[in-house]
Amino acid sequence: MHENTKEGLRTVKKFGFFTFGATLAGFAIRLLKNIILTRILGPADRGIFGLFITMPNYLVGFGNLGFGLGNVFLVANRRYDLKKIFGNTLVTILILGPILSWIGYIVFSQGWVLKNGGTVIHEFLPCALAVVPFLLLYEFNTDLIVAIKDIHFVNILNLALSAFPILFFLLFWVVLKKPLNAAIYSWVVSMIIIGLWATIRVLKKTGHEIGFSKKFLREALSYGRRGFINIFANQLILRIDFLFVSSMLGAEALGYYAVSVSLVEILLSLPNAFNLPFLPVRLGMNQEKDSSDFTSTVIRHILFVMLVVCILTAITGKILIWLFFGKRFLPAYPPLLWLLPGILALSVYNFLRTDFYSHDMPGFVSWVSLAALFSNLVLNYLLIPKLGISGAAISSSVAYGLSTILLLFKHQHMSQTPFRDILLISRTDLSRVWHTLK
Repeated sequence: MHENTKEGLRTVKKFGFFTFGATLAGFAIRLLKNIILTRILGPADRGIFGLFITMPNYLVGFGNLGFGLGNVFLVANRRYDLKKIFGNTLVTILILGPILSWIGYIVFSQGWVLKNGGTVIHEFLPCALAVVPFLLLYEFNTDLIVAIKDIHFVNILNLALSAFPILFFLLFWVVLKKPLNAAIYSWVVSMIIIGLWATIRVLKKTGHEIGFSKKFLREALSYGRRGFINIFANQLILRIDFLFVSSMLGAEALGYYAVSVSLVEILLSLPNAFNLPFLPVRLGMNQEKDSSDFTSTVIRHILFVMLVVCILTAITGKILIWLFFGKRFLPAYPPLLWLLPGILALSVYNFLRTDFYSHDMPGFVSWVSLAALFSNLVLNYLLIPKLGISGAAISSSVAYGLSTILLLFKHQHMSQTPFRDILLISRTDLSRVWHTLK
């Protein structure tokens, strides 16, 4: 193993295991949050809540223009003045935030969004859309924090992102006596606080100075626009099934499906813990052989761990749903099973995507994402009327699998690394992991 590969792995392990510790804490908090919210809200209100926190994310995924990705690329390659990039970020948010909120109101105020739920949509939509500028603050500034490798603070933000909504929910629930109102208001307040917190952190890193550079802005948008389609398509793939289920099946079915999705997203926090430090390390690598070895080594370790996790979840999932959420949420188990293959693929996809970003190939990743999005839209339309929420889960898993397979074959062709070395963990790898854990 080359020295640069070893150094990169040491960095990922150093931050990754710390992040994993924070992830375990976040795992417990998110699980507790989901249990409390789901039991109090019930299937229908749980579905409505999931829909309302999804809509602003659609807008941010559509309207970010790849700007955050472009900033990460500039910062990770040391081609930056952080003060000017931060100033560019604030100007961009001031312009994009109100525009995206206005677009969201026009699109989502239509009756098709939720079957037989027009009154609920009109009641809560302005509140949900008001959070869009703060979501942009959170997304863009967290990208900058990751790029400068302030990983510990990102872990703090992620813990806050898990803890704040449930704390505010309990407070608002006691005051308002309306669980759905309390859930939506708590999420909005939490995102406002966390978005401002991330902004203040970057401001401190700039020495409380703000600049502006048209050159950096053009470079960030130039790089980001090639990856923009990928970012937006991935956002749609992750959440378009919510819109299909809500419009075709209604709030109660969406509530069951939201429970399935929330559980598998908790599982994804494990690979995300290591993808967080992997991103700036991989973007900063230049030597082709070292970078290929580095990516392949990380992927086969993550894939092995996630395979074990997914098998255990499949075996115990029904019991866990009954134990955590109650008997009435057992319909969430079949879609959970269908989502697990896609989650296994998605845990690898994020590392492959970063690898192509480092090769200055965000455009290729975007074309792959478009193919996956097309398959996802077609399958959702065909399968949900026939199979219900299991059809939505199958559609998602197929899309995730297609994206990963296409990137994997391209990665193997470029690196000339055998598939065995990319996908299958060896005895030496296991010994190294055991040594690291000890």
